[in-house]
Amino acid sequence: MSKNALIFPTSLSYRASINELITLNMIQAQRMPIDELVWYHLLNYASPRRLAVGQLQLNIQSAKKEDSGPYLIFFPVNNPIRRVLLQALTRVVVRNCIADMFGENCDQVCPSCENGGICDDVSGNCICPPGFSGIICTLECPKAKYGEGCMHDCHCQS
Repeated sequence: MSKNALIFPTSLSYRASINELITLNMIQAQRMPIDELVWYHLLNYASPRRLAVGQLQLNIQSAKKEDSGPYLIFFPVNNPIRRVLLQALTRVVVRNCIADMFGENCDQVCPSCENGGICDDVSGNCICPPGFSGIICTLECPKAKYGEGCMHDCHCQS
């Protein structure tokens, strides 16, 4: 994402369970008219689905698996250089099960994942966010470690 971008997502990705409400949000770096903003769901790049016009927020009611994928918001401008600064992209992942359930038939209860972890809808294991590990994501990565399971070394200059 360009540091000169005029519009950007509040989150690079959104995760939800089947039937949940998903609210995608964008922020303007500087005030400009939003009446020409266009949202697209890029299921198929050859024929994107136009969703909404003139708003910085998009609500997806009662999420379905097919709502997964990239979402693009942009100002339609003819200048290709300026267009890059007037668009933003975010990603939606919709789990196969309703909230707090997992398994082949979605009939098993998920553990209580902590620190923003999410229950894998197949295995029931917690998928921990960056900086956390452990069965339910309660362990902070040690200093100078990062990534899944805190397995990667930071090569930082102090």
